[in-house]
Amino acid sequence: MADPTYKAQPGDVAVGKDDAPVTIVAYVSMTCPHCANFEKKTFPQLKERYIDTGKARFVFRPYPLDNIAAAGSMLAYKANESKKGFDMIHALFAKQDDLLKAGNSVEVLKKIAKEVGFDENFVDQTLKDQNLLNEIQAGRKAAASVLQNMVGYVSVPAFSIRGEIYKGDMTIENWEKAIQRATALEKKAASSQVKGAVSFTA
Repeated sequence: MADPTYKAQPGDVAVGKDDAPVTIVAYVSMTCPHCANFEKKTFPQLKERYIDTGKARFVFRPYPLDNIAAAGSMLAYKANESKKGFDMIHALFAKQDDLLKAGNSVEVLKKIAKEVGFDENFVDQTLKDQNLLNEIQAGRKAAASVLQNMVGYVSVPAFSIRGEIYKGDMTIENWEKAIQRATALEKKAASSQVKGAVSFTA
């Protein structure tokens, strides 16, 4: 059964099965070195152990720290319509240094998009989508409020699992504990629903 605590937002890029019992929401910025480090070192382990096996779904949710990060999130979201959202995220993080050092970030974004299979027109049209940008910025503002209220400060990457917030680049062992806890909560919730059900017989 899909995780009922997850509500999709504009900009989300999900990896894994829609009906996975646990959904991990990661607040990331495309220009955040810690986020790039997580995607490079820890995410592959999570994907192998939990996402590819159907135990969890992982959602990259934009928390742009600057305009370049917002542009990258827009490209990833639009690329996801062609099922290449994660490919775009992976490429953006891999080329993060180039983006940060670029005199013309749009040209670098076009080169990155080309590597993923998109032309310059795709980038130009995506970056003109003011409604999408507004929605991503509104999502960032809402996330900042939630993180501030729950943990007292805001930094990325941050991870939400069934309403609980986890901060920083956790070890795979800590991830295992967090996912096991979320799975146990899901089973408990499902059990409560079954016990509370009323059956009728003709």
